[in-house]
Amino acid sequence: MITRFRVAKMKRKYQILIVVAVIAIGVLGYHSIEHNWSFLDSIYMTLITITTVGFGEVKPLSNAGKVFTIIFIILGLSTAAVIAGQLARSFLERNFKAIIEANKMRKKTRRLKDHFIVCGFGDIGSSISNELFNSGIPFVIIEDNDHIAEFAMMKNYLVINGKATYDDTLIEAGIKRARGIVVCLGDDSLNMYVTLAAREMNPNLLIIVRGYKPDGEKRMLRAGANSVIYPLKLGGQQMAQIIISEYSKDYRKNKLEISTISIMGYSLKLYKHFRRNNIKLQEIIEENNALQAVKIKRGDGTVIFNPSPDTLVNRDDSILLLVEERELEDDSYLEEISVQKEKFEPVS
Repeated sequence: MITRFRVAKMKRKYQILIVVAVIAIGVLGYHSIEHNWSFLDSIYMTLITITTVGFGEVKPLSNAGKVFTIIFIILGLSTAAVIAGQLARSFLERNFKAIIEANKMRKKTRRLKDHFIVCGFGDIGSSISNELFNSGIPFVIIEDNDHIAEFAMMKNYLVINGKATYDDTLIEAGIKRARGIVVCLGDDSLNMYVTLAAREMNPNLLIIVRGYKPDGEKRMLRAGANSVIYPLKLGGQQMAQIIISEYSKDYRKNKLEISTISIMGYSLKLYKHFRRNNIKLQEIIEENNALQAVKIKRGDGTVIFNPSPDTLVNRDDSILLLVEERELEDDSYLEEISVQKEKFEPVS
């Protein structure tokens, strides 16, 4: 498919070169045949001859000049006709192909069942689509940018070129027959709106949302999302873990803490004990405001699941703690999304 674009680009270059060559032939021809003509006279005569404006000669033509003009008119009109025909054919082919491809996409989409819908074909959406495609999982992409949608089609993905915030687009993507939807649009407000609409249309749908602001996770979950993922935070945590791990090799700090991303208000925190003295697990739980310890991994590799609070923690032991995040009871964001619903709906 990339070759097709290269061919089209080469055709445009050749067309430009042909036009320049024809003009150059006319200018040089008139200037060499009509000795008393300047380059400006030659250019003017060439352009009015090609365009068939009919203003008349700038100066009387010699017999040789008249013969050259006849030949040049035939050459110019033939070239113009060929280029115009190619442009018209390219325009018609492009539009007809777009219509045919759109109809094919609709037919294939109508046959989909238990599929997934990917809203947005950006960095995250393209990565998800690639994994789904390689795994043989049926899916359809919703993308409102024409160029990005065309690029997705080049990869042989099913694509609907439209806005995911429109109910008609979601219905066209088979939202009522779908098994799940991945919402990864430009910001949380758009993702929130699509989540609300998707949950309303299909109560049994698995909804996975790409989040931007971590404090909006509870709102997303209340809107109907099953999971909210924060790629930037996950990437930052992975890099931070590498730094902390490397740093701890040289500087044995009293403790090392690495937290996972919050899920439904809870997260897991990894606590590394570097103190020389042994302490009870209860002290670590209280110190970190944790609910409980999930497991302890001893320095020698031994693992203790659901340890007792009285368990002694030794130096170089790692403890996995369950921590409750702060509550967010602000529903104003959801109310704002509901109020702005009409903004995203298409005008009938």
